[in-house]
Amino acid sequence: MGESGNEPSFPSAEEEKELLERIKTGDMGARKRVILSNIGLVRKWARHYRYFGVPMEDLIQEGHRGLIHAVDCFVSTGEARLSTYATWWIRHYIRQAIARQTHPFHLPVPILESIRRLKLTSTMLQDRFNREPSNSEIAAEMGCSATHVQTLKNVIGAVLPLQQPNEPDHDGDSGGTLADSLKDPQQPTPLEYLLRATLSDDVENWLKMLSKRESEILRMRFGLGDGTAHTFEEIGTRFDLNRERVRQITQTALEKLRKML
Repeated sequence: MGESGNEPSFPSAEEEKELLERIKTGDMGARKRVILSNIGLVRKWARHYRYFGVPMEDLIQEGHRGLIHAVDCFVSTGEARLSTYATWWIRHYIRQAIARQTHPFHLPVPILESIRRLKLTSTMLQDRFNREPSNSEIAAEMGCSATHVQTLKNVIGAVLPLQQPNEPDHDGDSGGTLADSLKDPQQPTPLEYLLRATLSDDVENWLKMLSKRESEILRMRFGLGDGTAHTFEEIGTRFDLNRERVRQITQTALEKLRKML
């Protein structure tokens, strides 16, 4: 699907709801209208990832695929807009394309993006201070913790060199990469630590697809934010609900996420 400068205006919440209902009945015209009216999201995220070494045309094409997937799979919760759901899938498809095309070690794109930001920020601060910036200075500029900055540096220092091939053995056969000979399945790597941290961004996007009460109940139930998981009784006290009602809301919210994802 190519770019068009004449896509329909973005529909209101009521118009979008009507169009989505028509899509369920097989109305291809409504489907086309919804897809075209959200193309701006594709362009926005394609521009966001334009410095990752993938042609803009490819980024837009992958973003279109993500948008179409979102339109075909979206289940309205009554409060969440399609754009929230579509944004997640557009970014997912674009990131997968970048991961396939640009990095032989297959680092997840969120980590590649963080490494790119770290390098750009470090260079900028080095020019500003005329010296090597500290982790705290980099973290303040990036809006993250100094620990996160150090983890990124660990990935750069520990993962990237592991892509180098080992010396061939006496038969002339390649011994693979250094990473193959250094794996310790009992110990988490800096990459695994960083993967766990980036998961929180996806969780936040998923929760935006739910109602405010559903989102807050899931946060409390699974300890998202403060790290403390609460019982149904504790959550019920917070929302003035009985235990069974909290359990029902939790199950309903999880089922919504399962259908949407």
